[in-house]
Amino acid sequence: HLHLHCGASPRKKYHSLIYNPLYVPLFLTIIGLLNVIDGKQNFDDKEKRSTFRFKPHLPILLVVGGSLGAKTINETLITIVDKLCEHFNIVHIVGRGNYSLGKFPINYNQFEFIDDLGYVYSVANYAVSRAGANAIAELLYHNIPMLLIPLSKKVSRGDQEQNAKMLKEKGYCNVLYSDNLTPQNLYNEIMFLKQTGNEIKQKQQKQNGNAVYSVMEQIVKTAKIT
Repeated sequence: HLHLHCGASPRKKYHSLIYNPLYVPLFLTIIGLLNVIDGKQNFDDKEKRSTFRFKPHLPILLVVGGSLGAKTINETLITIVDKLCEHFNIVHIVGRGNYSLGKFPINYNQFEFIDDLGYVYSVANYAVSRAGANAIAELLYHNIPMLLIPLSKKVSRGDQEQNAKMLKEKGYCNVLYSDNLTPQNLYNEIMFLKQTGNEIKQKQQKQNGNAVYSVMEQIVKTAKIT
C-alpha cells in the first residue's frame, strides 16, 4: 500500500543481504519502506479527509488486520466498536471480502482496502496491527504508537511474536498476544494505548529517524538465527 519515491541510499546499507536467498521473503516485504525513508509525500488534506467521517474532537485509531488472521481481529473489534467510537475516530481496514454490514457509529470508517495509506498514516494517532515486518516499518516511520497483535506460533512461523517482543522491549509498542484476544482485553489494551501513546511516540522519536533501521536490522538478525 505504499506509494514510493525511489531513493538508492537506504538500500545500499542492505545491498549484500538482499542477495542472500534466506532473506528474499523478508526483503520483499520491507524493501519498499527502505526506499521511502528519504522521501516525503504531499497530500491534499481536504480531498483525502472527505473520504472519512471524523469527529474533530476525537483522535484517530487505525486498525489493520493484515493479510493473515484479519478475521479474528475484525470480529473482535466489531463487538466493541460502539464503545471505542466514544473515544476515537476509527479507520478499520478489514481486508478483501471481510466487509461487515451493520449499523455502526458515524465515526467508524470501514474499508476492505485503501489504495493510498499515506494520508491515513499521516493523521493516525494510534494503530492496532499484526506484527509483520512491513506493517511495523510503516508505523515506525510515521511515529504512530501501536498495539501489536502478533499471529500466534500455532498458525505461523512465530516471527511476528518475535517482532512484537523486540519492539515491546524497545518501548515502541504495546502487545496483546492472540491467545489473549477477547473483546474486553482488546478494549482495555486500546484504552491503555491511549494512555501510554505519548511515551511510546517519544521513544520512537528519540531515535531521530533510525528506529526503522534498527528494528529492521534486528529482524534480519533474528531471521538468520532462526
